[in-house]
Amino acid sequence: MHTNLLPFKLLLIGGEIVEPVTMVENSVNGGCEVECVKCECCGLTEECTATYIATVRESNYGRWICGLCAEAVKEEMERGCARGALDRHMRVCKKFRSSMMSSPAEELISAVKHLLIRSLDSPRSSSRQSDGNRLSRSFDR
Repeated sequence: MHTNLLPFKLLLIGGEIVEPVTMVENSVNGGCEVECVKCECCGLTEECTATYIATVRESNYGRWICGLCAEAVKEEMERGCARGALDRHMRVCKKFRSSMMSSPAEELISAVKHLLIRSLDSPRSSSRQSDGNRLSRSFDR
């Protein structure tokens, strides 16, 4: 069976889909339409059929959530009602996403800052030669 995926214009800005994206799958036995859909909890984007999207939305009060979030909601449901579990999980995801850094440059700056602080807090050796010996020994097998 020969399958071609024909992508239409996709524009991602900071992980957000700006334009609606549809991919059409053409196959010898007939085609099925695949759409990109974004999880309303964590923001993960997946390619799914319209039928699957409708099924997931129907079981989640009109919201589309990915499989990982669905599992987290199932665990939350053990503690209370289903609607409350979904709302609690969505709040946790929103809080987590809002606490994340907004750009790769900020992430790099934060990582360098963390490494610098760790290196300044680490104990100093008494001489440079002992440092060199310690490094050379670490590479010997």
